[in-house]
Amino acid sequence: MINFTRIHEIVKASLVGLIINFLLTLLKFVAGYVSGSIVIINDAIGSLNDFIAGIITILGIKFASMLPDKEHPYGYGQVEFISTTTLAAIEVIAGTTGAIESVKEIVEPTPSEYPNLLLIILSVCILARIWLGRYLEKKGENYNSEALKSTGEGTYVNSVTSVATIIAAFAHLHYNVKLEGWFGLFIALFIIKSSLVSLFNCLGDIIGRRIDDELAIPVKEAIAAYPEVLGVYDLMLHRYGIEKIIGSVHVELVDFMTANRVHELTREITIAIYERFGILLTIGIYASNTDSEENIAIKQRLKELCAEFPEILELHGFYVNEEKNSIYFDLVIDFSKPNTKDIEEYIVGKLKQEYPKYDYTIIVDRDYSV
Repeated sequence: MINFTRIHEIVKASLVGLIINFLLTLLKFVAGYVSGSIVIINDAIGSLNDFIAGIITILGIKFASMLPDKEHPYGYGQVEFISTTTLAAIEVIAGTTGAIESVKEIVEPTPSEYPNLLLIILSVCILARIWLGRYLEKKGENYNSEALKSTGEGTYVNSVTSVATIIAAFAHLHYNVKLEGWFGLFIALFIIKSSLVSLFNCLGDIIGRRIDDELAIPVKEAIAAYPEVLGVYDLMLHRYGIEKIIGSVHVELVDFMTANRVHELTREITIAIYERFGILLTIGIYASNTDSEENIAIKQRLKELCAEFPEILELHGFYVNEEKNSIYFDLVIDFSKPNTKDIEEYIVGKLKQEYPKYDYTIIVDRDYSV
């Protein structure tokens, strides 16, 4: 379900940022032109980027809030990730441009002037940026908007540029030392670094990253709290935007549970998980039938074999089909072991020697969550 209150608050905060950054951009470009300072020009470019970031944030949240349709049944939530990635890319480009211009200033310094009115304007800009950065960060945290948080952090950090401008002006006026180019280069490199970190984080969200333990553990604990659930495995969650998560999980139940009770139980769990976490969960079943002495012995032997391989993180889904003389089980193997054929052949070979009447089927899972 789309949270329209969240969308409204994000758009409102972005509009506040747009207005303030538009005014700051005009002031700084005028100040940079009057003074001839590359630091002020870079600072103005930073404000312009923040202004553009506000526009992209609004467009991103508007597209992300579109209702699902036949062509996009999971909705448009991923657009919010894409807009945040775009913001980070723009910051990288802006930082690179600033770095190039700063190097030019270092090689061939240009004359700079800093009248008192200009310094007052810059001081006002610093205060405005600090307030705006904190405002956007707080709104981003309150409404879980990475775009707002990224813009707020960028605005907050860019206030350092304005401080550097004041320092450069002081050094120029009192000591006739030109620091604009060096300060501009340092700030540009800092912007590039922080923007690249943000860019790769956003790309990770789009590509798909491992489930956070802070989410996976409570979800599994909530499911395991049902007395009839013997185990919770294979939790996989997929994000389709900030607030839409769809996933699947397997639960282990006794093999004599009726279909009616399985239906009731899985429906109860599905509803409870959605109400508590907002996750649409599909539940699969593992049947447990380790009630005979032989089945218990085979499973124990399997655990011993798995213990020989540190890459095997978990054994589950063990089931013995007496009629077909078949045994099925899943192994969760670490990503550090891309080829698992040797492990599978070793374990099956050992089991076949000791319990030759059975055929063995191994399903290899990966470490998608805790």
